[in-house]
Amino acid sequence: MDWLISNGEVVQIIAIAVICGFVGFGVKQAAAGNEKVVRLIPVIVGSLGGILGLLYKLVSPEYADMDVFMAIASGIVSGLGATGAHQVIKQTKDDNEEGK
Repeated sequence: MDWLISNGEVVQIIAIAVICGFVGFGVKQAAAGNEKVVRLIPVIVGSLGGILGLLYKLVSPEYADMDVFMAIASGIVSGLGATGAHQVIKQTKDDNEEGK
């Protein structure tokens, strides 16, 4: 557990994924079924993840010991990971409901 707390990169990835997950959920709720907006959620959370990765790099360079490109890339991957996690949960839930 100490490794997780002391390793800033792991904390960064988890934090960005959680924030992007909440933003993606909020966008989906605000879209109220508008399919064009719902299709843009991966782009929105990926872009937000990249911005948050860059901000994390600029605010705390002692934790994010990586170059700017890697900070942005890890942020994008974290944001898209939130979308992927949501889809896994959604698909698993749909499969369980069909099996009943």
